[in-house]
Amino acid sequence: MRTVFKYLKEYKWLLIIGPFFKLVEAVLELFLPYFMSLAVDNGVLMRDKSYVIKMGGVMFCTATVGIVSALICQYTASIVSQGFGTKLRNAMFDKIMSFSNAEIDDFGTTSLINRLTADVNQLQTAVAMLIRLVIRAPFLCVGGVVMAVNLDVKLSVVLMVVLPMFIIVLAVTMIKTVPLYKKVQQKLDQIALVVRENLAGVRVIRAFSKVSYEEEKFENSNEEYAKTAIRVGKISSILNPLTSLIMNFAICAILWIGGIRVNSGSMSVGSVIAFINYVTQILAALIIVSNLVVLYTKAFASLGRVTKVLNMEVSIKEGEGIKEIDSNYAVEFEDVTFYYEGTKEPALTNINLKVKKGETIVSPKYDFVTCVSNPQGDIKKPAKVILTEGLYVLNEEVRDIMDVKVYVFTPLAVIKERWYKRAVSRGKTGEAADLQFKNVNETAQQYIRPTYQIADCIINGMVDKDYIKVITDKIMCRLAEVCC
Repeated sequence: MRTVFKYLKEYKWLLIIGPFFKLVEAVLELFLPYFMSLAVDNGVLMRDKSYVIKMGGVMFCTATVGIVSALICQYTASIVSQGFGTKLRNAMFDKIMSFSNAEIDDFGTTSLINRLTADVNQLQTAVAMLIRLVIRAPFLCVGGVVMAVNLDVKLSVVLMVVLPMFIIVLAVTMIKTVPLYKKVQQKLDQIALVVRENLAGVRVIRAFSKVSYEEEKFENSNEEYAKTAIRVGKISSILNPLTSLIMNFAICAILWIGGIRVNSGSMSVGSVIAFINYVTQILAALIIVSNLVVLYTKAFASLGRVTKVLNMEVSIKEGEGIKEIDSNYAVEFEDVTFYYEGTKEPALTNINLKVKKGETIVSPKYDFVTCVSNPQGDIKKPAKVILTEGLYVLNEEVRDIMDVKVYVFTPLAVIKERWYKRAVSRGKTGEAADLQFKNVNETAQQYIRPTYQIADCIINGMVDKDYIKVITDKIMCRLAEVCC
């Protein structure tokens, strides 16, 4: 918690000023029903017009000071919460920018985006509510009970019966909804992940005819989120009707018992009106407290997610005291061994490499280029050599930037046979597979044929394994011509 709340130190005076003025506003709000009872008992019933005007002026001044106090509190809450959110967001962004691919893969890109936006916003709202409501709501509850008991002890029995019922309803609702709110956030993260994957790989999805599969995947994630959110909404929707029912029963009981006591001369009319106002204030404050419990439950979960990012140890740190070495080589490996995280056996051993400044490494050996260019295990194919076969669709702009185009030629009959086997294994009929192959093949040919024509090296895709070395040597010779 200290990791996050240290960004509030700059606003420590505002954190005192804001709650103080909110407390002043709550105290003045508690006095209004009392002043009204005096106006009714000593002014209206006694037909004393001057007293009514006098108490009306007192109530107006009390309300005005309360409004000013509330505005000051709201202003300070806005400054503190927005400033805290800005500083925390900047600190998280700086921390994420220092992460290597290992840390980014550990969290996941989508999760980091949600932590930087939704979780920080949740903490920002929690800070604002801390200043605005955390002091006001409990004070109104306790103060309302004290003022109600002070008006009439016997009538307070109604309040003592209603409050436990009210608290039970709030507690049951929170116990049911708080875990579901966490599930809703998880389902929302899953939707964000699916959307991001589709946006990032839209060309690959279309090239391999996976659009319907991805649509179904998104629909399933969306339905799971909707079911959980609807379930939470149904439970939460019960809260307002039940609390309103209890509140109305309480008011009816107060009017009934209070009317009996007024007739007997044990209680005044103004006291009954003030008592109803205090009960309304208390129950409204309890509803606010229940909402705050839900809010801070979410905020506590967000606090843990944000703290985990800020406290993450970076695996690759900037060196200290680096000395410049006069060398012609930009990168130099000598007997280097590479392990992927979580594996016992090395992926590469005894790597010896020297790269001069300004040189570009291009190699058809996929694993070697992957590990050297991106040593955190994030697999990406080399950008300078391209292999294409049959129905692999290549964007024209991508083809043009390749230094070497290698075309793997496979007879159409062989490709069609492979296509039919895959289609049948997925449950398609012969006619459906034939129609789909025809449509995809026609679309692909506009990309495949130009690639064949501009290829620097054409390889027969049906060769045996014995010819692999010949093919590799052929590509390496062409690479040497281009790079040199």
